[in-house]
Amino acid sequence: MNFVRNLLTRSSKCMENQETEEEGRASYIRPSTTRSSTKSSRGSPASPESKPPPLFGVLRCNSGNSSTAEPSSESEDEALQLYGDVCQDVMMCVAKVGDTRRWREDRFEKVRLLQNAARNQGRVELMKELSSGRFVAVKRMPISWTGYNHKDFVKRHEHELEMPWVDVAIVKYLSMQRVQFVCDPIGTFRDESETFFVSTCADKGDLFEWSQTGPLPGLERENFLRPLVRQLCDAIRCLHSLDIAHCDLSLENILLMTTGDGSLQVKLIDFGMAAVKQSTLVGARGKPSYQAPEMHVEAYDPMVSDAFALGVVIFGMVAQDYPWLSTKPGGCKCFQFASKQGLRAYLQKRKARNCNGARLAEVFSASMVDFLESLLQFQPQDRTRLLGGRFPWLATPLEPVRTREL
Repeated sequence: MNFVRNLLTRSSKCMENQETEEEGRASYIRPSTTRSSTKSSRGSPASPESKPPPLFGVLRCNSGNSSTAEPSSESEDEALQLYGDVCQDVMMCVAKVGDTRRWREDRFEKVRLLQNAARNQGRVELMKELSSGRFVAVKRMPISWTGYNHKDFVKRHEHELEMPWVDVAIVKYLSMQRVQFVCDPIGTFRDESETFFVSTCADKGDLFEWSQTGPLPGLERENFLRPLVRQLCDAIRCLHSLDIAHCDLSLENILLMTTGDGSLQVKLIDFGMAAVKQSTLVGARGKPSYQAPEMHVEAYDPMVSDAFALGVVIFGMVAQDYPWLSTKPGGCKCFQFASKQGLRAYLQKRKARNCNGARLAEVFSASMVDFLESLLQFQPQDRTRLLGGRFPWLATPLEPVRTREL
């Protein structure tokens, strides 16, 4: 099973040339979409009523045959034993998810389409499991794309970076670790023409949509967001402690699910580009706004690049906007200014959205600026790692909100 280890060290290509679902480009700090997004598809969609224009200025920032026999028991996965080595365990999970079950139309009932997945030549649907009544997310793709298992996929798509079977395998591994920040896999299925990946459904959709709600940028918004940001940082810390780097963190790749007590739980998705037990990668992974600048010029530590992507995510949450279009050299004037003059100078110059001309430096708290600056250092050696890093903003109690004259 060395093919799994090999694929996890494969160099990648920049994703800027991948398909887009939305046409056109916006000016200034509004990034274009770079690939079709399936990420919010595991949350149930909002009502079909018309929505106001997105605060972010764009719609989305998009990155041997198996058995078909029906198993006798749904609980057989409980018998899987982890070896304690993440590479071996992920390999085992890759093999397991490739052992697909027969898709039965009488088991699941389609409720609605959640998202088209043009890049994966498929779609994601909200379905209801008839026996239990629970809602699930079903990502269905043609076998011509997925192949019959991971080994077949690699044979068909030798230079592809995003690995659908590895995505599901890592989620399975994390679910077996009893972490709370993934949508638990229910099963992989196949019929004559399609592969079906079924998981639990995050009912509140993705962080991109959710971040367009709540207070305007300022202390009130920071207080509003702090519990989720704490969860998100804890999730990435846990992931890194298991020697896994996500490599495609974005607002679209973070879902929210309502828990039993009514609170929100962060769910990370799309691990198809993840690096397992790799201290060095070559080649940019992820979406242009989130790519750490060192990805474009040198070998890099994927966990340090995850920290940069997380900084962009948090910036988007608190500012309701992206900081820059791209980190590729020459790709965005905003990033060029920030990288040359420093993040603080950039925040002094950049206007906050819907804040009557106030600059971000006036809107963000001092501890938030420190937090973002520690994650968005442009030199990787200066960037704070999630593991072992100290971020005072996360521990800050609710701050008093001063009324700003409008």
